[in-house]
Amino acid sequence: MTEKMFYMCDICKKFHDTKEECEKCESSHTSVKSIKECEYIYDGPYPYRINIEFADGTVAAYDLYKILQEEVL
Repeated sequence: MTEKMFYMCDICKKFHDTKEECEKCESSHTSVKSIKECEYIYDGPYPYRINIEFADGTVAAYDLYKILQEEVL
């Protein structure tokens, strides 16, 4: 039997063989700075598009694909 040690990025959950590779992966991810804008359809409860600004200044649009879970009141 062979024992194998690995490292997992806490952000994307990817496995790496070395600590250095894992640290490089973790430092490559940028964090969310702010939500710039939310776009809604008429009177819907959830936005269909969210524009997010990241720490490096990039702004990206995320579109709603589906609602994963909705509480029933």
